[in-house]
Amino acid sequence: MSVARFIPDQRTMYRVPHTLTCLLLGVSLSWFYKWITRTPTPSEQRRGRLDAAVAAAFKKARGLHGSPRLHVDLREAVWARVSCLTDRPPDLRILAVSSMAT
Repeated sequence: MSVARFIPDQRTMYRVPHTLTCLLLGVSLSWFYKWITRTPTPSEQRRGRLDAAVAAAFKKARGLHGSPRLHVDLREAVWARVSCLTDRPPDLRILAVSSMAT
């Protein structure tokens, strides 16, 4: 988890103000606000599309398929290369290794 993602998570989960978290972490408040309002990088945008595809595939399978089967489904659908994170079995995250197939 990045420091920049940690700061808003503290606000959301524990109601700790951004100013206090930035102060404790030694991060300037202006840096945090610059980071939070930036446009997502291409890899973050791709990850967002992949997360949506995983959620749709999981819903389509009525929650019955695990990450290995979702991996196969996504490869057959539109994703050129995805790899299944096998070291975290309960976690259904799939990591995009390249952009979507055209």
